[in-house]
Order: sequence, then structure tokens, then C-alpha cells
Amino acid sequence: MDEAKLKERLRQTLSDYGTNPTQLARRFGVNQKTLNSQINGDTAVSASTILLVLSAFPEAKIGRAVQQECRDRS
Repeated sequence: MDEAKLKERLRQTLSDYGTNPTQLARRFGVNQKTLNSQINGDTAVSASTILLVLSAFPEAKIGRAVQQECRDRS
């Protein structure tokens, strides 16, 4: 999956649930700067970030492509 498309899906998921990378980082106690740069910046999204979003919103329809991307990155 294209990195830009992955980031857009993650941003859309956060938006759908009324949150953002900063709030997600606080909720799970992860580094806000890292999470924000992965989702909104130039840093590549890690498998752990994908898993974080998937675990935060298990009912989200993120799609198989994102789940496959996570497997590919781990």
C-alpha cells in the first residue's frame, strides 16, 4: 500500500472517531511527537502504530490492505 494512502486511512479513522494523534498518544501513553510525525509527517508509519490504531478502534473498517501492510512491516 502506498504510504500516503495508509496515512490518509489512519487520519480518516481517527477523524471518524473524533480523535487525533495527540489524543491517541495520551490515551495509550505513547510518544506524541513520534505518533504525530508518523501519521501527519514525513516519518514512515510503523507496524506498532498501525496496531495501535487497530486496537484502539477494533470495530473500524480500516480494511484488509491496512492489516496486510501491518503484517508486511512487522
